[in-house]
Amino acid sequence: MPISDFKAIHAEHNGRKIKGIYKREVDTFTIKKGITKLTLPEYEYSFDFTVNGKRFRSIFGKESNFGKIGATGKWESWAVEKAVEALLRFRSNAKTGEGPTSIKEERYLLRKTADEKKKQEKREKTVEQLVELFLEDIAISAPGIKTNKPRTIKEYKLNLYRDVIPAIGKLKAKDVEREDITEIIEKIVKRGKITQANRTLAACSRLFNWALSKGRVRYNPCAQMKKYNEKPRERVLTEPEQRTKNQQKSKHEEIKTLWQKLSEDTETTEARILMLCILLGTRPNEICRMKWENIDEDNWWAVHKDEIKTDVALECYLTRTALNVLGTKKKNGVLPRVYGHFKKAYSGQKECLCRKEGNSVQSS
Repeated sequence: MPISDFKAIHAEHNGRKIKGIYKREVDTFTIKKGITKLTLPEYEYSFDFTVNGKRFRSIFGKESNFGKIGATGKWESWAVEKAVEALLRFRSNAKTGEGPTSIKEERYLLRKTADEKKKQEKREKTVEQLVELFLEDIAISAPGIKTNKPRTIKEYKLNLYRDVIPAIGKLKAKDVEREDITEIIEKIVKRGKITQANRTLAACSRLFNWALSKGRVRYNPCAQMKKYNEKPRERVLTEPEQRTKNQQKSKHEEIKTLWQKLSEDTETTEARILMLCILLGTRPNEICRMKWENIDEDNWWAVHKDEIKTDVALECYLTRTALNVLGTKKKNGVLPRVYGHFKKAYSGQKECLCRKEGNSVQSS
């Protein structure tokens, strides 16, 4: 726009004339209040001043941003007053060399300050607040997001609230050190809970890795912390003194004994579920969620990845023995699931069946 379009504004501040404010008409705008409606010219205000031989030019704002219809029904504007205040502020900053010298720069600095404040607030979260945000975030289920199993989320919550929150829940997450985590884990180990100590360490590491990815902490205090060696549990059906020296043969005998006892009780749903686990090599929960619609005419059972612990879809061929255990599909009134009243396997299925037959189950 030509320079001739700009008109100088004669403004005063504390009885002193102020130079350097200009305006030009750019458009019209309509404003109404109740039955009062006004169409007014819209002016754009700008600054043009020189300090120490350096010229500063910038846009201030538009008339429509600084005014309202007053009680008299007339347009009351304070655009000039605001422009004078801003001009004096920017001119002073230009002289001292500190602070913004234009509206654009001032708004940028305000946004930057607000962003820094938000980041600071994120880093000021306590461990307890961080855990709440973490559990809420990993529970989100949406396309393209890897969904965590409810059981996994439950284990994280249990491990974090059992030992971590009571110890460091009130600390700021950014202030947590490796020594704090080590102290928590060592207390668990002293109770003789090696596996629990490792699970708690894994939950803490996952928590701080998540916080690190969100910019809530600057590092993971659990990084490179070594886990304790766990003693694997060995489950047997027979008494220890009855086991042979040949461990491989003993394992075969255990499976044979279990199969015989289950075969004697095929009317029990639990028994048939465990028999299918042995035949197909699947988990009890996967058998419990088996659906008739996923078994095709060629006796292939398609298992969706959402129903598998490892999140990998698979197909299992149902042998003649498996089909006999499974039974025939009823056409009338059949539930979607093969074992409709079982949503998941309950703990102790195997033990309950074996106790029913008079066998003991021991874990070492």
